[in-house]
Amino acid sequence: GDRDFPTICALLHDEVSEAFGAWRDGHEVTEVWLDPQVSVEDGSGHLLPKPEGVPIELGDILLRVRACCYDKDIDIEAALEMKMRYNRWRPFKHGGKRV
Repeated sequence: GDRDFPTICALLHDEVSEAFGAWRDGHEVTEVWLDPQVSVEDGSGHLLPKPEGVPIELGDILLRVRACCYDKDIDIEAALEMKMRYNRWRPFKHGGKRV
């Protein structure tokens, strides 16, 4: 649906926090596991357990960004091209930060 922008930002932040939480709990960033306690039925009667892990949460972030761009009529490809062109020429700035 058409969500307001503050809600979209909060939902994106939530997905980032879930990815960080999985890592903080000791899971590798590439690890994916299935939670058999939570499942959905696929249209043919099969139960699908919920996938969990950093890659799954990163996928959720991409899905939320895609939905936001669609809802708000944002040309994300043009924005990414513009940002990548700028980044190609700017000095490196983000070294040395720690979690």
